[in-house]
Amino acid sequence: MSAVTGAEATLIQKAADRSAVFGVVGLGYVGLPLAVEIADAGYRVIGFDVKQGVIDAINAVLPGLRGLGRFAKVSEVQVATDGVRVSAAFPGVPFGKGLVEHLAGRTGGVLSGARFEDRSWGEERITLPLDGISYSVSPRGFFQANWRMNQAMVRRIGAILGDLGVSAGARLLDLYAGAGNFALPLAARVREVVAVEGEARSFRELRGNVRENAIGNVRIARSSVETFRPEGRFDALVIDPPRAGLSERALARVREVAAGIVLYVSCDPATLARDIRSLSDRYGLAAIEMHDFFPNTHHVEALAVLSAR
Repeated sequence: MSAVTGAEATLIQKAADRSAVFGVVGLGYVGLPLAVEIADAGYRVIGFDVKQGVIDAINAVLPGLRGLGRFAKVSEVQVATDGVRVSAAFPGVPFGKGLVEHLAGRTGGVLSGARFEDRSWGEERITLPLDGISYSVSPRGFFQANWRMNQAMVRRIGAILGDLGVSAGARLLDLYAGAGNFALPLAARVREVVAVEGEARSFRELRGNVRENAIGNVRIARSSVETFRPEGRFDALVIDPPRAGLSERALARVREVAAGIVLYVSCDPATLARDIRSLSDRYGLAAIEMHDFFPNTHHVEALAVLSAR
């Protein structure tokens, strides 16, 4: 992994000797009571299956959390890092000169920027490698916590598409595209990718990533999945919905698209199973894989391959 995201923090253990508080695969946001406790008590972050640079970067920033209450009421901090630089976001907190000076002076130069409710300070985005492209994200955007496993997932989906005959002449639809995690790298394998994202912040990052990488065969659409109107035929469909899975209207949209192959990425096996059953009138389950994005926790990322009946 080479990133920490705005997605999820997992508290695994709190040792009596205070030598370990977090077992992290991805530290996405830190509830401030816990974060301040870490900083004030001298806790350190530990990691499972995480590149040490990520952990070092997070630990370098933790002292800067001490005393934030003197400047503003802070209830949440979101952090993103590439293992060298750290960017932070403070939802609901206005910019303040004293707050910025405090952060800058106590993070060892590792904190490159922050996003406050009304403005930014420094560089609020980080750039991560993703299958030959530059993938830029901000702490408040969603991207996978375990970046190394995410890269492996992207490669695996590409390999599956190749094995199933999805080639250079194909069209691919990416629903819940986010900032382009699948759409951008898969564009090199097909004729066209249509990437659909409804959330405003993620759509801005998607648009920026397409432009910055000069990917000409990715067409983006700002729309919810439920209201998206597909045009033309798609050979393959990639869906990576939130934990709640697909709504009834989203399921109807999948049926309408009628792609020959559906690759469904899910962070909740229960809702995945529900949706596979709902789609069973149109699609058979060809394969399912579990990817251990969050070692030593009960969380798992699933990849299901559905083929049209």
